[in-house]
Amino acid sequence: MKGKDDPVCHVTAELWPEVVAWLDRGLRRDIQGRLEAEYPISLRPENASSQILICDDGRPLSHSMYQHLAARIGDLRLRVGLIGLVYTEEDARGRGLAGRCVQACVEELRSEGAALAILWSDRHAFYERLGFHPAGRERFLTLDIEVLERASAGGKSAIQVDVGIPEARDWPAIEELYDARSFRAERRAGDLVRLAAAPDVDFRVARRAGRPVAYAALGRGDDFAEVVHEWAGEQAGVFECLAALLRGRCAVGLMTGPEDGALVARLRAAGAAQHQGIFGLVRLLDPRRLWKSVRSDVPELEGVEMASTTGGVRIAGSEGAVEITEREALALLLDGAIRPDLCALAPALSRQERDGLEKRRSLSLYLWGFDSI
Repeated sequence: MKGKDDPVCHVTAELWPEVVAWLDRGLRRDIQGRLEAEYPISLRPENASSQILICDDGRPLSHSMYQHLAARIGDLRLRVGLIGLVYTEEDARGRGLAGRCVQACVEELRSEGAALAILWSDRHAFYERLGFHPAGRERFLTLDIEVLERASAGGKSAIQVDVGIPEARDWPAIEELYDARSFRAERRAGDLVRLAAAPDVDFRVARRAGRPVAYAALGRGDDFAEVVHEWAGEQAGVFECLAALLRGRCAVGLMTGPEDGALVARLRAAGAAQHQGIFGLVRLLDPRRLWKSVRSDVPELEGVEMASTTGGVRIAGSEGAVEITEREALALLLDGAIRPDLCALAPALSRQERDGLEKRRSLSLYLWGFDSI
């Protein structure tokens, strides 16, 4: 993984401009600089070594990249890895090159301590062969102005908010709104303003007495067209931001994760259509670490252990041990649409331990649109 003609290599800082220009040609209709503008945090020269490349005689053939982040799930801080920008030249497809690039990303993330690897794709069968499975939950609502007016009726604040484009002085308070979310990725100061400058982003902030109290972001490059993929703050302020984003549009989508019950419930009661789906495709890298989080507040599970095996995941309890698949382990660990088969664990667990499983904590993994790659 040292030279650009190696079968699989890390991108070097010297090679980075050429590789990004190649990706723009293949993924963004030859609009140079487009991907760098869409992904200003992950796709930059100092992160070149997080990009994996396969070349043939100096010609790039296949690519993927990874990014570490810390995900907050309530009071839990979890190290996860994202994988994205998977691309293979058309005349090199069907040779397993993309799979090799993705697997290289997985191994890097595993070696650096990530508990999960996450990616987004509709090619489920392809990624399942690489160990990725649908996991987690997200919701998608369809909003028009009539729905929004019904939802916000009677919810106006005594002190009205004004909605506009963020100014430089607004960003520290906007970041505080984001940081107050229970489900989020940790970001550095200044990251959000850079993300909001991506092509095709429509970002609105609601202020009360000059201070931001809510925001909403629609669109991001080729992703999330006509979709509000990140928002935070007071409910009335979010509604005002959504109303501003709806002006001139027939409808917009609203993405949300496992929280925000009151706001989503109000929109649904007002007639917003809702679709529930998976959060993403996930590969389990460190089941032992995740299991400790799941069992942390359940005394009955203190003696139950989980660990990786060659063929899946081993769960050991006071009565013995059983092996389950990684898909089954993800269903056990993460809060998602796929429910775990607890009966399969019965041979290894005592009655007390089985009762503890009913009390276990399911991890509600969710990240916002700006964090995807």
